[in-house]
Parts: sequence; structure tokens; C-alpha cells
Amino acid sequence: IQASGESYVGEFQIPDTDAPIQVVDGRPGIDVNKSVAGPALIAPGQTALFELRVENTGTAALNDLIVSDPIPDGLRFDDAGAGGQPYQIVEFDVPSGTSPPGPVDFTATTDANGRVTLLTWEFPGRFEVGSVLRILIGMNLEGGQTAGDAIENTMGAGSSSTDDFDCTDVPPDSEESGPPWPAGKTCTEPAEITTAAGTAFGAVKWVAGNSGLGF
Repeated sequence: IQASGESYVGEFQIPDTDAPIQVVDGRPGIDVNKSVAGPALIAPGQTALFELRVENTGTAALNDLIVSDPIPDGLRFDDAGAGGQPYQIVEFDVPSGTSPPGPVDFTATTDANGRVTLLTWEFPGRFEVGSVLRILIGMNLEGGQTAGDAIENTMGAGSSSTDDFDCTDVPPDSEESGPPWPAGKTCTEPAEITTAAGTAFGAVKWVAGNSGLGF
């Protein structure tokens, strides 16, 4: 050992010492990002594609991920807008050695008039730290919109079994609860399309009951 310019040779006893370590529980963190996957300027009758992205940026797995998308006035869910399908899971990346949660339970909730008002995807199981989910959906612009108006469509993500997680991102995503969101805490982020001039015609077909035919 050398100190103050002098050297010392010999055996030195280093006493035992304690170094306390505090162990804390991990906590899931949900980062949601919604974007328009294509043209953001659409006319009535045209379809805009939206990408819903969820990542667990926390330090623990999130149980029972639920992704939701309430549909605002002016937009109509296009059940064939994602490559001919109601939706597409374009990415589900999970850490090596783990499996994605699921299988997915997709629900399109309708109102009394048959209009789809809420989309939900439930994934039972563990959404591990670092997992990334991306969902693609299509929304059709309804007629009667004024050119140049902006329509905001907001997505959310949370858990169907716990509120013990954080909404992350920089700045942090908004935190919502209550209708139109599923029960519990939901992390949310919007995306926006702009309306262009145009006209559209919509039609609905249904079967009416006929007592003479027994239904």
C-alpha cells in the first residue's frame, strides 16, 4: 500500500462489513401509441387505417392485457378494413423463451341501432416486460362531415384483472377510467384524421320477422 509517498508492505486485515440491499417489487408500465397508418386526409366513404401499439416498459409482467378503441361520431368501424379482416395483429413481439398471452378475445360492442361503438381485445395471461403488440384497424368516414374538420380517435390499454400498473411515455400517456372505457384504469392516446370534401351513401340490410313464416 502506498500513502503519502511512502510504501508499506505486510498483511492487513479488512474487517467484515454489511451492505444492505433493498429489494422492491417490479411494476408493469404500459406505453400506448396510436397513429394513422396511411393517408390522414379522407373523404366520406373512404377508410383510414389506424395502428394501435402497446408496449410493457415496466419492470414486471402485466396480467390480462386489454386493448380498447371507442369509436367517435363521424367514424364507422370497417369490419373488412384491415386487409379484408376486422383487424390484423401485425406484430406481437415477446422476450425470448416466453409466449404471448392469449388467445385473443375480440369484441365489437354495438348500440341499439347496430352501430359499433367500442372495440376490445382481451389477452389472458402474462404480457411480459419488453413485449410489443401492434394492431391494425380500419375506420370509414361517415357522410355529413364538413371538409377540414379533425376527428380524434383514441385508443386505450389496461388490464382486466388489476390496476397495479403505470401509464408511461414521455410525456406520460393519459389515464382514464369509466365509460366508454372498460372497467378499471386505462392508459390512452389519440390519433387524428382530417376530413376532405366528398359524398357517401350507406346502406344496411336486415331480415324482418314474418309471423306467417313462423319467425
